[in-house]
Amino acid sequence: MIINNVLNEIFSKRSNVSVLRILNKHLTGITGREVARLAGLSPKNCLISLTDLENLGIITRVRGGRDHHFTINRKNFLVKNSIIPLLKSESNYEESIYQMIINKMQSKCISVILFGSVARKEERISSDLDLCLVYDEKDSLEAIEDAMSELQAEFRKKFHITASPFYITESEFKLRSKKNRPPVTDIIKEGKLIFGKTINGLLNDTRNKKSIRRKVRLH
Repeated sequence: MIINNVLNEIFSKRSNVSVLRILNKHLTGITGREVARLAGLSPKNCLISLTDLENLGIITRVRGGRDHHFTINRKNFLVKNSIIPLLKSESNYEESIYQMIINKMQSKCISVILFGSVARKEERISSDLDLCLVYDEKDSLEAIEDAMSELQAEFRKKFHITASPFYITESEFKLRSKKNRPPVTDIIKEGKLIFGKTINGLLNDTRNKKSIRRKVRLH
């Protein structure tokens, strides 16, 4: 039993957090092997975290047959009042970032596309949020830059994020794609649409020309 500074134990390893993320998404029990697969952990490290969290009363284990099934203990005080709200906040954190982009830029750009390390889910603390802003050459680039500058300031204040915009007209996007010029080649390969025309739509793919607006979901 640990009463003092119990959060030190719960969040002592990254694998503990990964396990909690997965179990919080499941209302019924899943096997340790499935937890490891979904969390991207080795079976050994996953089992260590599952056992540690079980010993703290954060998760429960049902033994039966070859496989044990694990669930998050939603009746536990810390799970109910701290862990689940924290995991929900983490999920909303990402969605809030993209919604801010939509609210600020959707009237000024044809498309905004996420690319780079965040799109690949390989970002580090020092990484930037790389955004490709595709606009109509008839529109004012200065107005788009001003709006983006305001958004960058909000990002730094609310999320401690540095946004790195790449501005390009729709016609230039098509031209660079034909000539295989970066970063457009990377954007086509790894880009995640935040709102606007799809990448195929920007490249004049007749199957996907329709302009759409939606939140990006990277989970």
